[in-house]
Order: sequence, then structure tokens, then C-alpha cells
Amino acid sequence: MKIAIITLHRVFNYGSVLQTYATQKVFENAGYEVEVIDYITEQRTNRRLFCGVPDFIKQDFVHKSTYLLAKFFSVLIKKKTFGGFLRKNVRLTSKKYITIQDLISNPPKADVYVTGSDQVWNSVYNEGIDRGFFLDF
Repeated sequence: MKIAIITLHRVFNYGSVLQTYATQKVFENAGYEVEVIDYITEQRTNRRLFCGVPDFIKQDFVHKSTYLLAKFFSVLIKKKTFGGFLRKNVRLTSKKYITIQDLISNPPKADVYVTGSDQVWNSVYNEGIDRGFFLDF
């Protein structure tokens, strides 16, 4: 039986990455074939990660430039660290999904779908209700 997990796995913190890995391992140890749906979401795309700026400094060129320069190196290091762990240890779908429409138009194939992590329900953090985490595909 194949299980597909959808969660916040591309968040740059140890809790999210380790939660994804641990969930995968629990199902694998129970004898299931497991794949993590590579659902990145729009707010976690490279464009938003590298170019996103808080509203309070958007109009100030000097602060905005300084912020983006510092953020660039920070995001680069985090992408290398957490991305490397995911590539090495987590079985991601070959297709990357960014929006709910991507999931609806070409859903990952599985017998069972699992959604997880406390943050998938957090509409503030996710900038609204993210239907992908509610298995609306």
C-alpha cells in the first residue's frame, strides 16, 4: 500500500524537516511504501524566499537593499542545509506542486493520503486556508 504525506516540509527549521522525516519513517517501518508530496506553496517559492520584504521597509531603498542582501545569504545557507537533508533522507514526489490547482490537475497517486504537522492548520502562517493541506485534490 502506498501512502502520500502532505506537510510543511520545505520550511527552514529543524522541527518541520524532522517531523516530515519521522512521519515517513513511522509508515516505512510499518511496511508501507511512502512518498512525501513535494508541495512547496507559493510563499515558499524561491521568488518569495529571496525577494520577499516586510511592508515596513519596502519604501526605504537602503534598508530594503541591506535586508535583501543579508536575507540572500541566509536563505542560501538554509536551502543548502535543509534541502540537502530532504534530498538525502525524504522520498519526495518527482513532481513539484506549488498551488492547489497543480494538485487538482495532476494529483499524486496513492492509496492513502496523510496530512500533518500542527502548522498545516495555521491560516495566519499559511496566509489563509491552504486547501492542499486539507486534501482538497
